Amino acid sequence: MLAAPLVALPAVAAEPLSGKRTVLNDVHTDAIDVQYAGGELRLRTRIGNQPYTYAEATEVIFQLKDVPESAVQVPDDPMFAFLGPAGDPIWLAPQTQAESLLFAGWDTESIPNGVLAGDTVDLTLTGVKGPGRVEVFQDGSFGEPVRIFSSSDAAFKTLHQPVASHAHANWVFSALGRYELTFKASAAGLESAPVTYTWYVGGSTANDIVATPTTTSLTWANNELTASVSPSQAKGWIEFRDGAAVLGSAAMTGGTAKLSPALGVGRHSLTAHFIPLYDNDFGPSVSAAVPVTITNPVSPSPSASTSPSSSPSASASTSAPAPATSTAACVQTSRRILDHEHVDYAVRVVNGRLESGVKEGSTWFHPSDVVLHVKPQAVATVPASGFDFLGTPGSRVWQIPQTQQSGIIWLGWNTESVSAGVNWSLTKVSGPGRV
Repeated sequence: MLAAPLVALPAVAAEPLSGKRTVLNDVHTDAIDVQYAGGELRLRTRIGNQPYTYAEATEVIFQLKDVPESAVQVPDDPMFAFLGPAGDPIWLAPQTQAESLLFAGWDTESIPNGVLAGDTVDLTLTGVKGPGRVEVFQDGSFGEPVRIFSSSDAAFKTLHQPVASHAHANWVFSALGRYELTFKASAAGLESAPVTYTWYVGGSTANDIVATPTTTSLTWANNELTASVSPSQAKGWIEFRDGAAVLGSAAMTGGTAKLSPALGVGRHSLTAHFIPLYDNDFGPSVSAAVPVTITNPVSPSPSASTSPSSSPSASASTSAPAPATSTAACVQTSRRILDHEHVDYAVRVVNGRLESGVKEGSTWFHPSDVVLHVKPQAVATVPASGFDFLGTPGSRVWQIPQTQQSGIIWLGWNTESVSAGVNWSLTKVSGPGRV
């Protein structure tokens, strides 16, 4: 009896498995977190409140839900014409936190004053891909839009952001779908690598996110299989098969993966199966079958790998960047003066009772132990119309703005330490003027 020559088949490792990018759709996030360490600038994402969680932009998807709170129309006001014709549908992630919606901003809080020349970082929007336009703007002192970034207007690509600061804005998208926003940071002759942030506009839950479709092709030449995946930025693995038998797996590099399998004499039907790193990022795909006939045994290339690459870690880090050091001046005072920080009037439960306090970062103060100082540079002029409740048009007022401004206290309120809603009442005001 004649027998075909025996061919040693490669050992096959466990099949690679897809994970999921973390979906942020109802939390506070500083989507663009600027860090400075080791003489370099880098961009990451900061999630939640102190203690923060940090993640790479490639690990998360920012979802703006398609719900009544976010699906609005362009106002019938000339000031908002940059958003499109009045009445056109738009999707808005608001500057002011709204329950169940993403509350997205950016920050430079880990970089203290005195470290970078000018104490300023330039954030630049270098590219946008998606089904519609993107506009990012803030609410001005009297409700007027202050444009920050635009996908369609070259005049709004770069923001000069003070260090040690934190900001939020209105993020507007003109169509449903997946967007890629690429930013870079620069300061004092330094420049970060560009980082792409993925937004998904649509759906009402994380499970509604639709992965980007892919296509996979396969070629056989010189006893080597080459698989190509489009789009080329798709991350994951290729599993090479001969019929139903798995020949081996290889990680994607630049949109391709290669394998030199040991094939026995005879006919083979070879396919490449793309397995995405994150199945809510890119979809799987399978190549057309490539028929191959082997007349002599083919040995695997010494350099070929038939086991899958280790999966990149998709877990978010909870460690903050090591901040550069700076020296703050000490001022002797019987009460803590807060005049430029981010400060909240906040409540928490202490010994079963609801307690009010003033919160700076993660530090709590009794209200009687602090003075909230509104500096002279907070002065503003009452507009000619629409703001009569503030006083006579043209008269001066001192305003704590809704968006953080360098050198001025940024005051708000929060209920992050309690699990239920809180009703606040202003019961008394004493002072030289009206509030």
